[in-house]
Amino acid sequence: EWSVSTIRNIWALKDSCVVIPCTYNHPPSSDKGNKKIMWHKDFNQYIYHQTPNKVLQEFKGRTRLIGDPQNKNCSLQIDPVAPDDKGPFHFRIEIDKLDKYSFMNDGVTVNINGKTQPFLFSNCSPHNRGVSASCLIYHTCPAHSPNITWSHSSTAITVRSQQMETGQWKLTSELKFTLTVDDHGKNLTCKVQYKGRQPLETSVTLNVTCKSLN
Repeated sequence: EWSVSTIRNIWALKDSCVVIPCTYNHPPSSDKGNKKIMWHKDFNQYIYHQTPNKVLQEFKGRTRLIGDPQNKNCSLQIDPVAPDDKGPFHFRIEIDKLDKYSFMNDGVTVNINGKTQPFLFSNCSPHNRGVSASCLIYHTCPAHSPNITWSHSSTAITVRSQQMETGQWKLTSELKFTLTVDDHGKNLTCKVQYKGRQPLETSVTLNVTCKSLN
């Protein structure tokens, strides 16, 4: 049976990249044939094709297959994302001398944002003035993951990346340090740099008593 698993609506950041996750299945009789993977808008309007001159001009050089068709993975990367890359986009497979199929009822729509703001969470222990701050950002570009930096000089930083079911990745940078008198009243800022974009930042104000870290 022909089937595809993908995300019908996916978020993307303009000028960054987006990966459309995709896996597929086909009847057992089609296992042995050479597989050709395509992605298109309307019929014959290809955004990705193994023959590059068949790709629409506005998508040339910006799309590539990052999945392995032999392992039934049809994931597609668009890099960079342009304002008109909204779709819907459809997956198509052709198996030499056996069969071909376009999944017209499983189109992927891309919702494009101009920017996304980082989230900053912080906790402070009055007992030892220990601060734990986390800067969190969502993105759709594992090939060019955002870079998170801190205004504080502490090197006790842990970075974690988690793939979400929505096709996004959650990137978290956790900073730990001990408050001193010199920190009082200063801003603690996390700055996020995306590929090809102006940095974004968010801040909290430090209080040496831990009473109003916000």
